[in-house]
Amino acid sequence: MHHQQSFRLKQKTRRPLGSAGFFFCFLLLSLVASQKSLHAQPAWVDTLRYSLHQRPKFFFQLTSFNSFVSSDFANFSGFRMGLNYNHRLRFGMGLLTLDGNAVVSAVSIREGDISYITNGQLKTTFLTFSGEYIFYSKYPWQFSAIPFQAGIGGAHYEYNSRLDTNRRVSTPDEFLFILQPELTGQFNIVRWFGLTANAGYRFTAYSSRELREDFSAPAFSAGVKIFIDEIYKSLFPNGIFRKKRPAPVEEWER
Repeated sequence: MHHQQSFRLKQKTRRPLGSAGFFFCFLLLSLVASQKSLHAQPAWVDTLRYSLHQRPKFFFQLTSFNSFVSSDFANFSGFRMGLNYNHRLRFGMGLLTLDGNAVVSAVSIREGDISYITNGQLKTTFLTFSGEYIFYSKYPWQFSAIPFQAGIGGAHYEYNSRLDTNRRVSTPDEFLFILQPELTGQFNIVRWFGLTANAGYRFTAYSSRELREDFSAPAFSAGVKIFIDEIYKSLFPNGIFRKKRPAPVEEWER
């Protein structure tokens, strides 16, 4: 059975990049500029320099946020892991996946000599790379900016074949490249969990013409968060593989 590449039959209304995206970028740049103007020598530059000379620690986070794809409300979830420098800088990579069947579009399909129009469910997964600066951290509050977060991945449509009703068919993967800066904040109720919120904007740097979806949209979330890093540190204060240092000889002789 031969399946030709599928495409959107009708393009949905595209959300202009304008106001929301540019306002968020302006807000992010203003935050950095305001910190720079507070001192002749920006304190955050010294903080970054000092943090990069500290021994990094591993971190792992579960991520989830709401957004839009074209005119459809969508939820993304995944994880992020990487290196944490002095609890000020985080460099990470992760995976994001579009949840459920939120985005359904009419696609034109050709199977052999048969052509028809059917509903296709959008599926997309991103490999993400990010850099985060924690500009305020005083328990129980923490605020950070993610000026750089890039997502590289693919997207395709899944549909039911009319030649075989029990068969689920996928169109070829199409390349996607997105940028999504964010501002985040969290409040620790206790050490292991608390409240968190984030707001950002996703820019479509590149999208295949076969995907006539508008991926540029605000991204936001709010809810309860479990701090896996804190649980790990409480359970394994010396690390999993690091042996506890023996007491000095003087203490043994006492």
